[in-house]
Amino acid sequence: MTLSDVFDQLAYGEFNKIFLGEDGAIPQNSWNRIIAHINLGLTELYKRFDLKQVEIPIEVVEGTLDYDLKGGGDFIELLHVFNSDNVEIPLNNRVTAINKEWGAAQAVVDRVHTNVPSVLSVNAQMIPQVLTAVYKAGHVPIPKIADDEIDGFDLSGVQIDLPVTYLEALLYFIASRIFNPLDLSNVAGRQPFHSGNNYYSKYEAAC
Repeated sequence: MTLSDVFDQLAYGEFNKIFLGEDGAIPQNSWNRIIAHINLGLTELYKRFDLKQVEIPIEVVEGTLDYDLKGGGDFIELLHVFNSDNVEIPLNNRVTAINKEWGAAQAVVDRVHTNVPSVLSVNAQMIPQVLTAVYKAGHVPIPKIADDEIDGFDLSGVQIDLPVTYLEALLYFIASRIFNPLDLSNVAGRQPFHSGNNYYSKYEAAC
């Protein structure tokens, strides 16, 4: 899926009756505005769904208890931690079927937790080893288009890091952001209607 695909869907769909969809295309001077909303929508979808997982090695060194997980810049949430024998270590003292395989003493020694979401903390008694941390990762951000590059810029050359099955939800999220600052629409004989809230409800339903 490309940036051109999203822009076309918005222009012919959600934006077709406002200035952002005039002539069946989003005006160039609004491209970066829409890209900002797309990036935020991608962030929300990646937070909500398990769309990408990343495995990183954590070398446990004697005397060091805390290990930063945000080195790659795409960290959202720690999901699993495995020891050097590829056995999952209960995270934050969660009781799982896996930790029933261990004795109580071993469970204490191998305990890991996250007092800070992006920092893995280990027990002081853990022996030096290489752990494997698996975390939920975020999307690849779409960069802003420079002013001197916008003329002739090929939107179809920008890939969006999202499965096409989530396109509808993304479109509704973007529309909710665009329409929320607008006034309520009043139709004779009907209650006032807020398009932004309506699109956000559609986004929630699509999720």
